[in-house]
Amino acid sequence: MPKIQPWESAVNYFDALLKTADLYSVSDYAKYLHISSTSVRDRKQYGLRHLRNCFKPDIVDANPDFIYSNLIKSFPDVNFELKLTEYINAQNPKLWKTVPHKNTLPSPYEMIEFLIKTYWNELLGLAKNFTTTLPSYQSFNFDNIFNMYKSKWSVVLPYRVRYYDFFDLPVKQVDYTNTEFESVSRSLAVCKNIHRIVVLKKSAFADEWNIVKIISNNKNYSNVCSSRNAEWQVTYYDYKDNVIKRDILPEYTDCDKLSDSAYKLNAMYFVLSHRVPRSNDDFIIQYYSTNSYCSSSAAALAIEKYIIKQQF
Repeated sequence: MPKIQPWESAVNYFDALLKTADLYSVSDYAKYLHISSTSVRDRKQYGLRHLRNCFKPDIVDANPDFIYSNLIKSFPDVNFELKLTEYINAQNPKLWKTVPHKNTLPSPYEMIEFLIKTYWNELLGLAKNFTTTLPSYQSFNFDNIFNMYKSKWSVVLPYRVRYYDFFDLPVKQVDYTNTEFESVSRSLAVCKNIHRIVVLKKSAFADEWNIVKIISNNKNYSNVCSSRNAEWQVTYYDYKDNVIKRDILPEYTDCDKLSDSAYKLNAMYFVLSHRVPRSNDDFIIQYYSTNSYCSSSAAALAIEKYIIKQQF
């Protein structure tokens, strides 16, 4: 029995992604092929990884043109575009009812574009640092102080929750008592037009609020920039969720370099946005990343003030 070629495996993976997107359930598709449901899930995962490997972790190249071009190039020993066309021609026409296409049958590009949009959130889930839950409040304090905070201060220190839209603008801010937040947090979900929810807690050392968690909305496929020549903006936020610095970038800058800048600024996170076409004012968020090395100075300042007070 001839060994299956890499391009043949890729076509099988895409077949699993396509047919379980609408036509079959995972179990029905498994019965159709006489394989296990686990094998179906593996095929889907391998298909997603094929697409995921065609763009960088910082998402800027996650558009159909770039992904499709790299996908075709990933099989240099065969005309992969032709193989996809042959696969499309061999399928039951019912498969293409949910795939947008211009002609009688979809082109390979239209098929891959459909997969990207359908599995967008899963693709982002395979990209590093796109959604981040920050370290717990414990990382800002010494253990014994944290234990005291947990047992005595948490009852009186409330939560503050900020909602940001995809233009990186604060939509609303709500304060909760500790008891209220416990009930709210169980149902706290990112709304359709909300990019992120920033949860802050009152500092035990100073009259300030510190970030304890960020909840991000990944479902923003329509906001993905398709051109590196767009105008870019980067905004750095500190551990109190205040803007440290905002720059207009003359060209796209790799997010690894922006992460280095965030580290030097002691920024809690940064947001990279691109200007909306035909707009003079609006920048849509492309990507954001947190800095796990960011530290709060509140405890150190409180101790310093105490020492100075004792000296005089």
